[in-house]
Amino acid sequence: MSIRKFMSMGGRRGHLDEKPGSSGAQLGGNVAGVFARSVLLGHRSPFVFNCLLTLASTLLSVLVIEVGLRALTRDGRLLGTRLVGPQLIDPAGIRADSTRLRALYDPDLGWISRGDDEHGHPSANRPRVRTRGTRTYEPTAPPGVLRVCAFGESFTRGDGVLANESWPSIVEAQTGGRIEVPNFGVGGYGLDQAYLCFRRNAALYHPDVVLVGLTVFAVERTTSLYRPFYSHGNHIALVKPRFTCDAESLRAVIGVVPDPVAFTQELAGFAHHPLRPYESYYDAAIYESSWIDQSRLAWFVRSRLTWHERLARFRVERILGPESEETLLTRLIVLRMKAQTEAMGGRFAAVILPTSRSLRLLRDEHRDTWAPIRNSLDADGVEIWDLQTPFATGECGHCFLPDGHLTLEANAEVAAGVIEHLQARVRR
Repeated sequence: MSIRKFMSMGGRRGHLDEKPGSSGAQLGGNVAGVFARSVLLGHRSPFVFNCLLTLASTLLSVLVIEVGLRALTRDGRLLGTRLVGPQLIDPAGIRADSTRLRALYDPDLGWISRGDDEHGHPSANRPRVRTRGTRTYEPTAPPGVLRVCAFGESFTRGDGVLANESWPSIVEAQTGGRIEVPNFGVGGYGLDQAYLCFRRNAALYHPDVVLVGLTVFAVERTTSLYRPFYSHGNHIALVKPRFTCDAESLRAVIGVVPDPVAFTQELAGFAHHPLRPYESYYDAAIYESSWIDQSRLAWFVRSRLTWHERLARFRVERILGPESEETLLTRLIVLRMKAQTEAMGGRFAAVILPTSRSLRLLRDEHRDTWAPIRNSLDADGVEIWDLQTPFATGECGHCFLPDGHLTLEANAEVAAGVIEHLQARVRR
């Protein structure tokens, strides 16, 4: 039977072998007619036929991939990639991850390190206040001992190494007890949280010197509120304070930091939340649900693409640019810390700590990304200790752990730089 005759039978009679009038016969005739016309059209036009064949093959391939990806998805991960999307704001998933977090909710600071709960909650009934590690410090340093209080995030705390291997502890050990360095660094903090931690604790210690560790991470977190938005694919529910700046003043956006579990419950419509304008790392295209999220393949592709988006957004040059909100907030926070330290009779310095991102630009491209902030603070009379030089010149061989934190060798190099600056101040 010729194609034309086959098509004519399917199109005119609506059936092949079925009895007339039956629904099955009509459906079969329609399908046969469409198929025959497509074949005939393809016979007349090979290009159209090839396009139809390609489309059919593509749809079949996508279907096979979709089935395979659904089978491979385990605990929100697919081929090692955390799937990001609407499930990021699923309270049950976030709460489960938070139970394993070494952090305690704090209504003023957002969180403090689990196990370090005495620091952050001092009282008149507890004269000793403990920072990281097992050592405790009296409210006043012993005679002849220089007390240096260190504030910052995980690069100050010394995450990734033991407590006695962090650079504040190494400073104490290498100076034979002549310098004490209570370590108030807390993992994940922004510079704004370090400032609030300073306000809570510094006066209790009567410091001779206050140091604040500056890293790209501490600076960029000043414009974030909710940890999963800042770190795509991170299911740790942490909420932090947030400041805005107006000319020469700081204004707190949140008076009391909400409980992270309660805050998570409100996130389904975060695009319309009152705090939405203050969360720099929220993108509705990533976190709001859409029909395409029914596909695991679409989730996987979007999850991979968000890493490129994240890298573009976290470009060091933008974060540390002279006009960025992060730079303006950093300047005002550091100036407040300096003024309040001097009001207590102490001396203040900001310490630029090396990170792999800023160091790569400095060492490989000779681009000093900290220059705008450093120049601005220097013009305001702030003492800056830039400790990146030994790392940029290659004096420190093994600098960073796999998670990006400083190795023991790098902490020792930072401690040497801190001691050198402290001794220079004493000589002056």
